Amino acid sequence: MMPYFFTILEQCPNILNLKYGGSGMFTDDEDDVLRTRPYHGLDRLFLQCSYLSHGALELILRKCIRIRRLDLSAEVVEGGTDICRSIQEYGMNLDTFCFNADDIPYRQELALIKREEKGSYSKEYDIVLLQQQLQNQQSNNSGSTTESSSSTTIAQNQHHLSYLRVADEIYWPPTLVPLLSSHCETLVELDMPLRVLPGAEFSQHIRALGQISLPSLLKLSIREIQRTHRTVTEIIHQCNKLKTLCLSFMDEESAKYVLDSLALSPEQPQEQNKNNTIEELQIMACNDKIYYYESGSRHILIDTTLVTLFDACHDNYKREATSLSLLRTVVLAGLDFSDFSSLGRPTVYFDALSLMASLPTIRCIRIIQLIIPKRVLNHFARALQETGVLEELQLTNLEKWFVDDESIKRFGSIGSLKILSLNGLSSITDNCLEHLGNNNNNSLQTLLITDCPFVTQFGLRGLQGCIPHIVLNNN
Repeated sequence: MMPYFFTILEQCPNILNLKYGGSGMFTDDEDDVLRTRPYHGLDRLFLQCSYLSHGALELILRKCIRIRRLDLSAEVVEGGTDICRSIQEYGMNLDTFCFNADDIPYRQELALIKREEKGSYSKEYDIVLLQQQLQNQQSNNSGSTTESSSSTTIAQNQHHLSYLRVADEIYWPPTLVPLLSSHCETLVELDMPLRVLPGAEFSQHIRALGQISLPSLLKLSIREIQRTHRTVTEIIHQCNKLKTLCLSFMDEESAKYVLDSLALSPEQPQEQNKNNTIEELQIMACNDKIYYYESGSRHILIDTTLVTLFDACHDNYKREATSLSLLRTVVLAGLDFSDFSSLGRPTVYFDALSLMASLPTIRCIRIIQLIIPKRVLNHFARALQETGVLEELQLTNLEKWFVDDESIKRFGSIGSLKILSLNGLSSITDNCLEHLGNNNNNSLQTLLITDCPFVTQFGLRGLQGCIPHIVLNNN
């Protein structure tokens, strides 16, 4: 498989972007590779295979020295622990390295929606533009034009990563720490797991991760957090411009510690808060394949931690004090909201979800695979109606015991709602659609329905003329 890749580059010397791969093996043991030209001008490569050897990746980096973006997808990796080291040594011009980026749990973006509305709450960050701005700032701050030839050569050979996604297959703290340390000033987006590996040396490297400052980071995703909560908290506090924070937990203790620390973070100067304002928060559990009543698998239960967190959001909004004062998007996935008190009614979660729903800054909420009793869900819907600021709501993979047509009608009565996405809800029917069409106070512009088997095209006919954009996709 490897020779064909370089054959393409030989026959198309001016090619800049290449998507190449299949189900075969990608190795470096082919003699034909050595007969190809030493350098190629490839700018962006998306490579997909079932087996990837470390030597093959290193060979690509050595022969395609101008490559700026490298996306890899592989089921099996040979020598994965050395991948980060090779990126640091041979990725001379890389600004983006992404490994198995499409397998992140709960990554269900609304790709069908083009947010062209003025004043939209969502923000898109141009990583390339930000990298150029950072490089210009660094060059302006240098203030010196009389550098030695040796230092100039080193500067030209340094690459500055803007986006880094480290998957489980290549997660190795001894090589990850040097890579992050080399690019801590320019990283704009970082996605990595952070769990404990056996051995004292790994604990030392994990502690070192918490000491790395990331002043330019806008988006931080930390997955599989398990017994590393102190390091996670330290990393978050080292980010001065963070806008999006995604946290995926494997145990309740880590979730409670990190979220409590986030809520009780020390007050910072007001001028610093203007840059350090988290606008999107994702809280997830790693056990994404859960069927609570069937297999007995349990979600993460975080008790009063969510109450503390969202109460801090309210308080910070009033005082404009810390990083949670402008929270606009919240994603909750794989959490357990089924804890009942001795009185037979949920108490803490009424407060937690109501506090989230009543945030004056909230614009988007995504609920994915939660264990949430119907009574709690309906109370949450009423709180959203009273606040009247939510613009986008996504409900995904809620079991039939938790959601029904009446629940959807309640959510459809949110006057400010513009986008409603219903995914994997087997208990809703065409009956819930009639209310969406008859609600005169509804500002709904887009309705997305995916894998809801009892919602039909016949039921959607009554919505024609009421909702501009309707998409039904039942496989």
